[in-house]
Amino acid sequence: MRTRISVALNGIELHSLDGAIVLQGVDEGAPNWNITAGNRGGKDGQRVNSIEKRYRDVTVSFAIAEKRNLILRADILQRVCAWAAEGGDLTVSYRDRQKLRVVCAALPAVKTLTKWAETYSITFRAYAVPYWQSMDPEVIDIAATASGSGVLTLRETAGGKLCMVALNSSGSQVDTVSLTANGDSFGFTGLALANGERLVIAYDENDIQQIYIINAAQTATRSALAARTAASSDDIRLKHGANTIGVGAGAALAWNLYTYGRWE
Repeated sequence: MRTRISVALNGIELHSLDGAIVLQGVDEGAPNWNITAGNRGGKDGQRVNSIEKRYRDVTVSFAIAEKRNLILRADILQRVCAWAAEGGDLTVSYRDRQKLRVVCAALPAVKTLTKWAETYSITFRAYAVPYWQSMDPEVIDIAATASGSGVLTLRETAGGKLCMVALNSSGSQVDTVSLTANGDSFGFTGLALANGERLVIAYDENDIQQIYIINAAQTATRSALAARTAASSDDIRLKHGANTIGVGAGAALAWNLYTYGRWE
C-alpha cells in the first residue's frame, strides 16, 4: 500500500512486494562519528587529531495489513526479508535523485504473527560512503589546454571527490598531468598517454579510487596508478559551493571534471 512516502532498494519499492505492506516510516539516524583528541600541552582544552565519519543507519518501519491468514503474513514477511537481505542502493521519495549505498544490518524481528498491527523494522547501514549521494553528477568542461582552471559549483552540502576524464587529442604523447583544488593535488609522471587516449580518475560503488587509461579505440583499459606521484593527495576533496580546479599537462588535453556530490 502506497503511503505519503516510499522507499526502494535497487529500484524496487517496498510496498510493491505486496499490497498488504504499509510503510510506516523512515528513520535516518545521525552519522556515527569517531573523534580523537589529545592534550595541547597546557591545562585548558584539547587538540582534535582526527574526525572519522564511520557509518550511518536508516531504519525502515512497516506493518502488514493481513488480519486472518497467518501463512500469508509469514510469506509476505519472508519476501520483505529477501528484498532487504542483499542491500544495495537505497532511495526514499523525499530525497530527490539521491541514493545511499547500504548493507542490511538487521532484518525484522518476528515477535508474534497474531498481532496484525505489529510494527516490523529493517535497519540498513552505509559504510563505504556514509552520505546520501547524488545520482546525477556536477560537471564542468575545460576546452583543450595545457594549463588552465575552472570552477565546479556543488549544491551538495557534504561536498564530494573530484573525478576526471582527460582526452589527449594533441597529436603527441603526454607524460605529465596535474590537478589541484582546495589544497589537495594529484600529479602524474611517465603516463605515456598516446594521442586519442583518455586518462580517467573515478570511484567505484565502494568509494575505491580507480585511475586508468582508455585506449584510442575505446576497446581496452590499463592502470595508471603507478604513474601517480608519491606527493599526491589521497583524494581531491570538493566542498559545498564554488571550487576552483587547476589543471595542467605536457600538452593540451580536453578536461571533463565532475563529482557525484554528497548530502548529509
